[in-house]
Amino acid sequence: MVEYLQGLLRQPMVMIQIMTVGLGLIILLLTLEMIRRDLLRTAYALIWLLTGIAVAIVGFWPDFFLNRLIQLTGMDRQTAMLFVVFGFMLVLLMQYSIIISRVSNRTKHLAQDLAILRQQLTEHLEDDHQQSHREPAASSTRADRVKAEP
Repeated sequence: MVEYLQGLLRQPMVMIQIMTVGLGLIILLLTLEMIRRDLLRTAYALIWLLTGIAVAIVGFWPDFFLNRLIQLTGMDRQTAMLFVVFGFMLVLLMQYSIIISRVSNRTKHLAQDLAILRQQLTEHLEDDHQQSHREPAASSTRADRVKAEP
């Protein structure tokens, strides 16, 4: 039995499967730990949870996905794996580009709102400052009128 397992572990495809499943499980565990520590928002964690699950599934059944891709495209096994990894990375990059674009737009709008609020505050303070200089003069003239009337 031990010799059989050692023989299996010497086969490159089995080692790749074990490493792929292990990588998927590591991604899942790290993602769950980062969620628990509040280092990763749930919206972004979903991407990584799905990634971990997908990597683990591909590790358990690599032939199911790769053979279909190989049959459809005529690629060899290594090229098909590289194609899958490259395509997955492009999907992740697209997702993060969308997230960065949203954050950039929100930042721009917040900066514009802040500039408007600062301008309104400056105008309000200038109006108050001008009114405070006018009021004492007006009140003193009223006091002078009251004194002069009796």
